[in-house]
Amino acid sequence: MASLTAKDVQRIAKTKKREGIRRLNEHFQWNEFVGDSQRQLLHQEFVYEVLMFAVNRGFPWTATAEVARMSNELLPDLKGMERDQAIELIAERVSLCLPSLSQAHRSTIFNFIADTYVSHQQLYQAFLTLPASKTPVVQLTVEVPPVPLKLCEGMDINEWETREAMRRLAAAQEEKQAEIRQLRERTGQLQQERLEAALKDFGVSLEGSWGKQAMEKIIHDFLQAQGEKMMETIMKEAALIQELFDLKIQAKAIAQPDPGVSSQQKTKK
Repeated sequence: MASLTAKDVQRIAKTKKREGIRRLNEHFQWNEFVGDSQRQLLHQEFVYEVLMFAVNRGFPWTATAEVARMSNELLPDLKGMERDQAIELIAERVSLCLPSLSQAHRSTIFNFIADTYVSHQQLYQAFLTLPASKTPVVQLTVEVPPVPLKLCEGMDINEWETREAMRRLAAAQEEKQAEIRQLRERTGQLQQERLEAALKDFGVSLEGSWGKQAMEKIIHDFLQAQGEKMMETIMKEAALIQELFDLKIQAKAIAQPDPGVSSQQKTKK
């Protein structure tokens, strides 16, 4: 693996970021994160950003190569450090590894690296300390879309919507009719049970010493109760029949649209 030279830095600086990182990758070993492509890429991006900062600030090409080497070695060593410890290490590495730079350039590169690290300290520490992630293997079942019908077998969207509306209304009508049947069956059953209970009471009264007025009262009360229950049932059934009638009107309106509305739609088209 060839070391990074001033000419290499010039070529990297002339390319776009993705190509620049690829070329930078050829000049360093990234042993700290072997097998973890995401961490290696973040490490490479860090070195690339520091290198390009030095280029844009007019650092000498040879000094810029030294900056890249220093930043490559620096980042893994920041693992587990608190902010103050990390800033102290950055200052030490800039001073020891970049002796050829002027004091102004060393201050500039120190400030950039320190600001970059401090601003994203939690991200970098997570990147440095968390265990390497294992790429899960997931098997997915690919469901292809259904084969569309031939154009001649297709259906106009308006026709399809009309049929769907008719289908829903037909289902609603069947449901209402079932409710009416159940109401009638339940009413007939209850009437039968009440009649049997009344006849039983009537039979008991015949065996006893009940008078004529008492018998008449029993019959009157039974008929009155039956009339009230019958009226309640009739009201419920009438409401269901009205709802069923409304559904049939809606279905008829859909099946036979208003000619005036159709002509207006054709005019708009």
